[in-house]
Amino acid sequence: MATITSGLTLSGTGATSDVLSINKSAALTVASPTVQVGTVNLTVAFATTLDELNGTKNTKDTFLYLLNSSSGVETINIQTLATATGGSVAEPCVVVQSKGLKLRSGEFAFLPLEALAHVQFKGSAVTAQMEYGYWTRSN
Repeated sequence: MATITSGLTLSGTGATSDVLSINKSAALTVASPTVQVGTVNLTVAFATTLDELNGTKNTKDTFLYLLNSSSGVETINIQTLATATGGSVAEPCVVVQSKGLKLRSGEFAFLPLEALAHVQFKGSAVTAQMEYGYWTRSN
């Protein structure tokens, strides 16, 4: 088992009369399979780009890091799918759980995914590039 530390810091002034100051961190206990960091070019149609997150291989909760590393104005869209209760392996009943995650160039996300989440990605152009990492929760 290994431990990684995640952190979030939000600070700023000017949006309201209140000063924004949020600083959170958590130690996460993780195990294999993991990918520390990788890069992938995306297509313009939703596809399962990260094979380990195809809804069958990830049998434990997973932490997923994403960064739109495109050099231009490309965007990346992310959706998660799940097999509904009553579906079968031969004919799964697929339900969209989350659609609407969108990263512009330079933006990033850190998502805790439940076991068997099926994650798909698409770019706004064939030049869209995504950096990623994922870690399996060990407990």
